[in-house]
Amino acid sequence: MCTCKSTHVVYLLKCPCGLLYVGQTSREVKLRIQEHENNIRNFKENTQTDTSVSKHFFECKHNPMQLRWCVLKEAAPDRRGDNRLKRLLQKDGRWIKKRCTL
Repeated sequence: MCTCKSTHVVYLLKCPCGLLYVGQTSREVKLRIQEHENNIRNFKENTQTDTSVSKHFFECKHNPMQLRWCVLKEAAPDRRGDNRLKRLLQKDGRWIKKRCTL
C-alpha cells in the first residue's frame, strides 16, 4: 500500500479545472508534491519554479491548496540485476500515454 512516504512511484496531479499531470519520483512522494506546491506558490517565469504545472496554476489563477494528487503505481523493489528507476520511467511513460496530461 502506498503512503506519502512511498518511494519509486508514478503519481497523478489534478488541478481544479480537471487537467492532469503524470510524474514520477524515486524520492518520498510527499517531498515531490511539496516541490510542486512551492513552485506554484513562488512561480516566476524563466526560473527553476517555471514548470508546466506551476505555469498552468499561475495562468489560470489556481491556488496551490487546490492541487490534488494520488499515487498511480509503485515500482516493486529491485530484483537481482534489475534497475528500479528504469522500470519506474517505463511505468511513467505508459501512464502519460493513457491520460491527457500537461
